This record gives sequence, structure tokens and C-alpha cells, in this order.
Amino acid sequence: MSLLSTSPRGLFSSSLAVTEIEMHNMNELVNKPAIQVAESGHLYIEILLGKYPAISDQEAQQILEFLTTAPAIDAALLTCNDVIAENLKTFKHGYRKNIGRI
Repeated sequence: MSLLSTSPRGLFSSSLAVTEIEMHNMNELVNKPAIQVAESGHLYIEILLGKYPAISDQEAQQILEFLTTAPAIDAALLTCNDVIAENLKTFKHGYRKNIGRI
């Protein structure tokens, strides 16, 4: 039996629950210092890119470090997120001298 068939509201309640969980997790990451979320690098970078260009120099440096040192698959996964794709493109353009050709 699937989880969707046991839900009284069907697909929408299941999707809403996942979204609420994701937002809760993102809020926890935003409220913690960068050091504490280092293990969650990919998600933290997505949050920073979601705020771009309203980020600090330190946060921009964290994005640069991620883009230049993370495994290629992790950096590539950022492009799959439609919410941050335009900010990522703008960030890469603005910092192209710092990151070379990514």
C-alpha cells in the first residue's frame, strides 16, 4: 500500500508535507553559522544562491570555494534547481575571473 492511498487528501497533502519539511530544514540551515552546515554544503550553497545578490563577501567566498572544490556532480546539481538557476548564472558571470570557466 502506498502512502498516497492512505492520505485523506491524496497527492496534495503528501506534496505539502514534503515542502513543509524542506522549508523547516532550510530555515534551520539559514539560522546556523556556516561552520555548522559545512556537511550540508550543497543545500547551504543553494540557500546562499537563493539570496544572491544580497549576500556578504564571506558568503560569496563560500560559494566560490564550493564551485571550485566540490565534486563536479555537486556543482552541476545546482543548475538543476530552477529556483536558483538564474542567480547561479549571474553569480558565475560576476565572479568569472575568480572561478575561471565553470
